[in-house]
Amino acid sequence: MTDDTAGEDGIFKLLTWDSPAITRIFDLPEIQGDPLQQEFQRPMKRYVDRLYWLKDRSILNIEHQSSLPDRDALARRMIDYRNMVREKFRQPVIIRQVVVFTGLEPKNRNLIRDLDYVDLDENGNGVRFYAVVKDFLSVPLQVFRESGKIDDLILGILASGRKDPNYIEEVRRRIGSLQGEESRSAKEKFVAVCAITGNNQPIGRGQELDMWIDDVKDTPLIQRIVEVAGKDRINEEGRRVLARAVIYHAVKRHLALPDTAEETEVLLTAYASQEALFRMVEDLPAMEDFADFVKEHGVELPAHTA
Repeated sequence: MTDDTAGEDGIFKLLTWDSPAITRIFDLPEIQGDPLQQEFQRPMKRYVDRLYWLKDRSILNIEHQSSLPDRDALARRMIDYRNMVREKFRQPVIIRQVVVFTGLEPKNRNLIRDLDYVDLDENGNGVRFYAVVKDFLSVPLQVFRESGKIDDLILGILASGRKDPNYIEEVRRRIGSLQGEESRSAKEKFVAVCAITGNNQPIGRGQELDMWIDDVKDTPLIQRIVEVAGKDRINEEGRRVLARAVIYHAVKRHLALPDTAEETEVLLTAYASQEALFRMVEDLPAMEDFADFVKEHGVELPAHTA
Protein backbone atom coordinates (compact mmCIF):
# COMPACT_ATOMS: atom_id res chain seq x y z
CA MET A 1 0.00 0.00 0.00
CA THR A 2 1.17 3.57 -0.64
CA ASP A 3 0.38 6.83 1.07
CA ASP A 4 -1.99 7.89 -1.71
CA THR A 5 -4.22 4.89 -0.96
CA ALA A 6 -6.45 6.72 1.50
CA GLY A 7 -10.00 7.93 1.66
CA GLU A 8 -12.66 7.03 -0.84
CA ASP A 9 -10.55 7.86 -3.89
CA GLY A 10 -7.71 5.66 -2.73
CA ILE A 11 -9.84 2.64 -1.87
CA PHE A 12 -11.70 3.04 -5.18
CA LYS A 13 -8.39 2.81 -7.06
CA LEU A 14 -7.33 -0.17 -4.99
CA LEU A 15 -10.55 -2.12 -5.60
CA THR A 16 -10.59 -1.39 -9.33
CA TRP A 17 -7.04 -2.60 -9.98
CA ASP A 18 -8.38 -5.48 -12.10
CA SER A 19 -12.15 -5.10 -12.06
CA PRO A 20 -14.53 -6.79 -14.52
CA ALA A 21 -17.42 -4.87 -12.91
CA ILE A 22 -16.04 -1.39 -13.58
CA THR A 23 -16.01 -1.84 -17.37
CA ARG A 24 -19.39 -3.64 -17.41
CA ILE A 25 -20.90 -0.54 -15.83
CA PHE A 26 -20.05 1.33 -19.04
CA ASP A 27 -20.73 -1.65 -21.34
CA LEU A 28 -17.07 -1.74 -22.38
CA PRO A 29 -14.65 -4.65 -23.09
CA GLU A 30 -12.81 -6.13 -20.13
CA ILE A 31 -9.52 -4.80 -18.77
CA GLN A 32 -6.35 -6.43 -20.05
CA GLY A 33 -3.39 -6.40 -17.67
CA ASP A 34 -2.45 -4.04 -14.85
CA PRO A 35 -3.15 -0.30 -14.90
CA LEU A 36 -0.88 1.71 -17.17
CA GLN A 37 1.43 4.51 -16.06
CA GLN A 38 -0.63 7.06 -14.14
CA GLU A 39 1.93 9.79 -13.54
CA PHE A 40 2.78 12.27 -16.28
CA GLN A 41 5.20 15.20 -16.33
CA ARG A 42 3.93 18.12 -18.40
CA PRO A 43 5.34 20.40 -17.05
CA MET A 44 4.29 19.44 -13.52
CA LYS A 45 3.28 16.02 -12.25
CA ARG A 46 -0.29 15.04 -13.08
CA TYR A 47 -1.96 11.84 -11.92
CA VAL A 48 -4.62 9.99 -13.89
CA ASP A 49 -7.03 8.09 -11.63
CA ARG A 50 -7.05 4.89 -13.65
CA LEU A 51 -5.66 4.06 -17.09
CA TYR A 52 -6.05 0.61 -18.71
CA TRP A 53 -5.66 -1.29 -21.91
CA LEU A 54 -8.96 -2.96 -22.79
CA LYS A 55 -9.25 -6.24 -24.65
CA ASP A 56 -10.23 -4.41 -27.85
CA ARG A 57 -6.84 -2.58 -27.62
CA SER A 58 -8.42 0.74 -26.75
CA ILE A 59 -7.26 2.72 -23.71
CA LEU A 60 -9.69 3.52 -20.91
CA ASN A 61 -9.27 6.49 -18.57
CA ILE A 62 -11.58 6.28 -15.54
CA GLU A 63 -11.84 9.34 -13.32
CA HIS A 64 -13.35 8.86 -9.86
CA GLN A 65 -15.22 11.80 -8.33
CA SER A 66 -16.97 12.03 -4.96
CA SER A 67 -18.07 15.59 -5.77
CA LEU A 68 -18.50 17.65 -8.92
CA PRO A 69 -17.97 21.27 -7.79
CA ASP A 70 -16.57 22.43 -11.15
CA ARG A 71 -17.57 20.28 -14.08
CA ASP A 72 -15.75 22.45 -16.63
CA ALA A 73 -12.50 22.18 -14.65
CA LEU A 74 -12.86 18.38 -14.61
CA ALA A 75 -13.47 18.35 -18.37
CA ARG A 76 -10.38 20.50 -19.01
CA ARG A 77 -8.30 18.21 -16.80
CA MET A 78 -9.51 15.15 -18.70
CA ILE A 79 -8.69 16.85 -22.00
CA ASP A 80 -5.18 17.41 -20.64
CA TYR A 81 -4.97 13.74 -19.65
CA ARG A 82 -6.08 12.76 -23.13
CA ASN A 83 -3.32 14.81 -24.72
CA MET A 84 -0.70 13.36 -22.34
CA VAL A 85 -1.82 9.80 -23.05
CA ARG A 86 -1.73 10.48 -26.79
CA GLU A 87 1.81 11.86 -26.53
CA LYS A 88 2.91 8.94 -24.36
CA PHE A 89 1.81 6.13 -26.68
CA ARG A 90 2.30 7.92 -30.01
CA GLN A 91 0.23 5.45 -32.00
CA PRO A 92 -3.27 5.35 -33.43
CA VAL A 93 -5.41 4.22 -30.52
CA ILE A 94 -8.93 4.81 -29.29
CA ILE A 95 -8.93 6.62 -25.94
CA ARG A 96 -12.13 6.18 -23.93
CA GLN A 97 -12.75 8.52 -20.99
CA VAL A 98 -15.47 8.10 -18.36
CA VAL A 99 -16.31 9.41 -14.88
CA VAL A 100 -17.51 7.38 -11.90
CA PHE A 101 -19.41 9.56 -9.42
CA THR A 102 -19.81 8.23 -5.86
CA GLY A 103 -21.02 11.39 -4.09
CA LEU A 104 -24.14 11.41 -1.94
CA GLU A 105 -25.24 14.83 -3.19
CA PRO A 106 -27.40 15.83 -4.95
CA LYS A 107 -30.26 13.84 -3.44
CA ASN A 108 -32.06 14.10 -6.78
CA ARG A 109 -29.87 11.77 -8.82
CA ASN A 110 -31.54 12.94 -12.04
CA LEU A 111 -29.42 16.08 -11.74
CA ILE A 112 -26.24 14.08 -12.38
CA ARG A 113 -25.37 14.73 -16.02
CA ASP A 114 -22.62 13.68 -18.44
CA LEU A 115 -19.74 16.07 -19.06
CA ASP A 116 -20.39 18.18 -22.15
CA TYR A 117 -17.70 20.81 -22.54
CA VAL A 118 -17.54 23.28 -25.44
CA ASP A 119 -14.99 26.08 -25.93
CA LEU A 120 -15.31 27.53 -29.44
CA ASP A 121 -14.54 30.87 -31.06
CA GLU A 122 -16.89 32.79 -33.34
CA ASN A 123 -15.79 30.64 -36.28
CA GLY A 124 -16.59 27.39 -34.51
CA ASN A 125 -12.95 26.53 -33.90
CA GLY A 126 -11.84 25.20 -30.54
CA VAL A 127 -12.53 22.26 -28.28
CA ARG A 128 -15.48 19.94 -27.78
CA PHE A 129 -15.33 17.26 -25.11
CA TYR A 130 -17.84 14.70 -23.89
CA ALA A 131 -17.55 12.02 -21.21
CA VAL A 132 -20.14 9.71 -19.68
CA VAL A 133 -20.72 10.26 -15.95
CA LYS A 134 -22.03 7.14 -14.22
CA ASP A 135 -23.91 7.52 -10.95
CA PHE A 136 -22.23 4.75 -8.97
CA LEU A 137 -25.01 4.63 -6.37
CA SER A 138 -27.47 3.60 -9.09
CA VAL A 139 -25.42 0.66 -10.44
CA PRO A 140 -27.34 -2.62 -9.86
CA LEU A 141 -25.66 -4.88 -7.33
CA GLN A 142 -25.96 -7.75 -9.78
CA VAL A 143 -23.09 -6.18 -11.76
CA PHE A 144 -20.76 -6.71 -8.79
CA ARG A 145 -22.13 -10.17 -8.03
CA GLU A 146 -21.62 -11.35 -11.61
CA SER A 147 -17.96 -10.37 -11.50
CA GLY A 148 -17.29 -12.99 -8.85
CA LYS A 149 -14.16 -11.16 -7.66
CA ILE A 150 -14.03 -10.31 -3.97
CA ASP A 151 -12.71 -6.81 -4.73
CA ASP A 152 -15.74 -6.14 -6.93
CA LEU A 153 -18.10 -7.41 -4.23
CA ILE A 154 -16.49 -5.00 -1.76
CA LEU A 155 -16.63 -2.27 -4.41
CA GLY A 156 -20.40 -2.76 -4.47
CA ILE A 157 -20.54 -1.39 -0.91
CA LEU A 158 -19.34 1.94 -2.34
CA ALA A 159 -22.30 1.74 -4.73
CA SER A 160 -25.92 0.99 -3.80
CA GLY A 161 -24.73 -1.76 -1.46
CA ARG A 162 -23.80 0.80 1.18
CA LYS A 163 -27.46 1.00 2.22
CA ASP A 164 -28.28 -2.67 1.79
CA PRO A 165 -27.54 -4.68 4.97
CA ASN A 166 -28.35 -7.94 3.17
CA TYR A 167 -25.72 -7.22 0.53
CA ILE A 168 -23.14 -6.24 3.16
CA GLU A 169 -23.85 -9.49 5.01
CA GLU A 170 -23.47 -11.39 1.71
CA VAL A 171 -20.02 -9.85 1.22
CA ARG A 172 -19.15 -10.60 4.84
CA ARG A 173 -19.99 -14.28 4.37
CA ARG A 174 -17.89 -14.44 1.20
CA ILE A 175 -14.90 -12.94 3.03
CA GLY A 176 -15.46 -15.37 5.91
CA SER A 177 -14.95 -18.26 3.47
CA LEU A 178 -11.48 -17.04 2.44
CA GLN A 179 -8.20 -18.23 3.89
CA GLY A 180 -4.73 -16.85 4.59
CA GLU A 181 -3.47 -13.66 2.96
CA GLU A 182 -6.50 -13.45 0.67
CA SER A 183 -8.72 -13.36 3.77
CA ARG A 184 -6.63 -10.70 5.52
CA SER A 185 -6.48 -8.50 2.40
CA ALA A 186 -10.25 -8.72 1.92
CA LYS A 187 -10.91 -7.93 5.60
CA GLU A 188 -8.63 -4.92 5.34
CA LYS A 189 -10.49 -3.56 2.30
CA PHE A 190 -13.89 -4.38 3.81
CA VAL A 191 -13.08 -2.51 7.03
CA ALA A 192 -11.74 0.44 5.02
CA VAL A 193 -14.92 0.67 2.91
CA CYS A 194 -17.12 0.38 6.00
CA ALA A 195 -15.16 3.22 7.63
CA ILE A 196 -15.54 5.42 4.54
CA THR A 197 -19.26 4.76 4.08
CA GLY A 198 -20.09 5.03 7.78
CA ASN A 199 -21.20 1.41 8.12
CA ASN A 200 -19.89 0.92 11.63
CA GLN A 201 -22.30 -1.95 12.41
CA PRO A 202 -22.58 -3.79 9.10
CA ILE A 203 -22.25 -7.34 10.44
CA GLY A 204 -25.00 -9.24 12.16
CA ARG A 205 -22.90 -11.94 13.82
CA GLY A 206 -21.90 -10.68 17.26
CA GLN A 207 -18.68 -8.69 17.44
CA GLU A 208 -17.10 -10.06 14.28
CA LEU A 209 -16.48 -6.62 12.76
CA ASP A 210 -14.67 -5.56 15.93
CA MET A 211 -12.45 -8.63 15.61
CA TRP A 212 -11.73 -7.84 11.97
CA ILE A 213 -10.84 -4.25 12.85
CA ASP A 214 -8.52 -5.49 15.58
CA ASP A 215 -6.94 -7.92 13.11
CA VAL A 216 -6.15 -5.29 10.45
CA LYS A 217 -5.88 -2.05 12.43
CA ASP A 218 -2.07 -1.94 12.12
CA THR A 219 -2.01 -2.32 8.33
CA PRO A 220 -0.88 0.74 6.31
CA LEU A 221 -4.21 1.01 4.51
CA ILE A 222 -6.32 1.14 7.66
CA GLN A 223 -3.92 3.53 9.36
CA ARG A 224 -4.18 5.92 6.41
CA ILE A 225 -7.97 5.52 6.16
CA VAL A 226 -8.36 6.35 9.85
CA GLU A 227 -6.00 9.30 9.51
CA VAL A 228 -7.89 10.80 6.58
CA ALA A 229 -11.36 9.95 7.89
CA GLY A 230 -10.38 11.60 11.18
CA LYS A 231 -10.79 15.02 9.57
CA ASP A 232 -14.49 14.32 9.19
CA ARG A 233 -14.94 12.66 12.57
CA ILE A 234 -13.62 15.40 14.82
CA ASN A 235 -16.66 16.44 16.83
CA GLU A 236 -17.75 20.05 17.17
CA GLU A 237 -15.84 20.66 20.39
CA GLY A 238 -12.76 19.04 18.92
CA ARG A 239 -12.93 21.34 15.91
CA ARG A 240 -13.22 24.34 18.21
CA VAL A 241 -10.11 23.21 20.07
CA LEU A 242 -8.28 22.82 16.77
CA ALA A 243 -9.40 26.25 15.58
CA ARG A 244 -8.29 27.85 18.84
CA ALA A 245 -4.97 26.04 18.51
CA VAL A 246 -4.45 27.49 15.03
CA ILE A 247 -5.19 30.97 16.33
CA TYR A 248 -2.84 30.50 19.29
CA HIS A 249 -0.03 29.22 17.10
CA ALA A 250 -0.39 31.98 14.51
CA VAL A 251 -0.62 34.82 17.02
CA LYS A 252 2.33 33.47 19.02
CA ARG A 253 4.50 33.59 15.90
CA HIS A 254 3.11 36.91 14.64
CA LEU A 255 1.68 35.30 11.53
CA ALA A 256 -1.00 36.92 9.42
CA LEU A 257 -4.48 35.44 9.65
CA PRO A 258 -7.50 36.18 7.45
CA ASP A 259 -9.58 39.17 8.50
CA THR A 260 -11.61 38.49 11.67
CA ALA A 261 -10.03 35.04 11.93
CA GLU A 262 -9.64 35.66 15.64
CA GLU A 263 -13.23 34.52 15.83
CA THR A 264 -13.27 30.75 16.10
CA GLU A 265 -16.41 30.46 13.97
CA VAL A 266 -14.54 31.88 10.97
CA LEU A 267 -11.96 29.13 11.17
CA LEU A 268 -14.65 26.49 11.64
CA THR A 269 -16.27 27.70 8.43
CA ALA A 270 -12.90 27.46 6.69
CA TYR A 271 -12.43 23.95 8.06
CA ALA A 272 -15.75 22.84 6.61
CA SER A 273 -14.95 24.29 3.19
CA GLN A 274 -12.33 22.71 0.94
CA GLU A 275 -10.18 21.79 3.94
CA ALA A 276 -8.89 25.36 3.97
CA LEU A 277 -8.14 25.17 7.66
CA PHE A 278 -5.77 22.26 7.12
CA ARG A 279 -4.08 24.06 4.27
CA MET A 280 -3.58 26.99 6.62
CA VAL A 281 -2.10 24.64 9.19
CA GLU A 282 0.31 23.23 6.61
CA ASP A 283 1.55 26.73 5.82
CA LEU A 284 2.41 27.46 9.42
CA PRO A 285 6.06 26.93 10.47
CA ALA A 286 7.28 24.71 13.30
CA MET A 287 4.72 22.02 12.54
CA GLU A 288 6.09 19.54 15.07
CA ASP A 289 5.67 22.07 17.85
CA PHE A 290 2.16 22.85 16.65
CA ALA A 291 1.18 19.20 16.38
CA ASP A 292 2.33 18.64 19.97
CA PHE A 293 0.25 21.61 21.11
CA VAL A 294 -2.86 20.28 19.39
CA LYS A 295 -2.44 16.81 20.87
CA GLU A 296 -2.05 18.32 24.35
CA HIS A 297 -5.46 19.86 23.85
CA GLY A 298 -7.11 16.60 22.92
CA VAL A 299 -7.24 16.69 19.15
CA GLU A 300 -5.32 14.52 16.70
CA LEU A 301 -4.09 16.52 13.75
CA PRO A 302 -4.61 14.47 10.54
CA ALA A 303 -2.34 14.99 7.54
CA HIS A 304 -4.03 16.88 4.72
CA THR A 305 -4.11 15.01 1.39
CA ALA A 306 -4.66 16.88 -1.84
